Amino acid sequence: MFERIKQIWKKSLPSESRDGPVSRWATSQFLRHRLGDGGTYVIEGQFQEREFRAECGPSRRPYISGMEFRARVDLALPPVGKVVLLSRAVASSLRRLDEQESLPRGLDEEVGWLTQLKEAKWEGPDAAFWKCYVVRADEPELARRWLSNDAIAFLTQGDSEVAARVPMVVALMRGKCYLRMEVNPLAEEADTLLALELLEQLVERALSLAGR
Repeated sequence: MFERIKQIWKKSLPSESRDGPVSRWATSQFLRHRLGDGGTYVIEGQFQEREFRAECGPSRRPYISGMEFRARVDLALPPVGKVVLLSRAVASSLRRLDEQESLPRGLDEEVGWLTQLKEAKWEGPDAAFWKCYVVRADEPELARRWLSNDAIAFLTQGDSEVAARVPMVVALMRGKCYLRMEVNPLAEEADTLLALELLEQLVERALSLAGR
């Protein structure tokens, strides 16, 4: 996934531009895009006919440094289970947090992903995928069905060492699809565009599994 950043980066406008790649993507999707100070922004509207909100701003999580991109799509589906995909960087950070006497406020659920959810691992994905990511779910079969071969291939493009170090979380829970990742300021929003492409794939997959 992150190898493609180099290709997209070459097509991106300089960071000073007010009409960057993410802004153009939002316009192409008929979404509202509001710019803030210091590289922050909010995107809202209907994405694949579902309520969508994304924002880029200072990190709210100790396992992400600097700026983070976070997105949520309300699938309008009844909750059927919980699946969480974590990059190895996030999994390692959550394990260290779990060893502390007290957790930072609001992190109980995230730390619990590693201790309360089952490990989801199945035949099919090659070693590069499992080297980069950890998957947890209350029902591992749901994880296998949701993380399609196309999504796994997308995630394992390029350098696995780089992918493992990039803090990223993708989750399916409470009838919604979530994504959170650390933003590389040198990527000129190319990493965010790739994250949005991945999110689109996973939303389509979830809706397909639900027969919608």
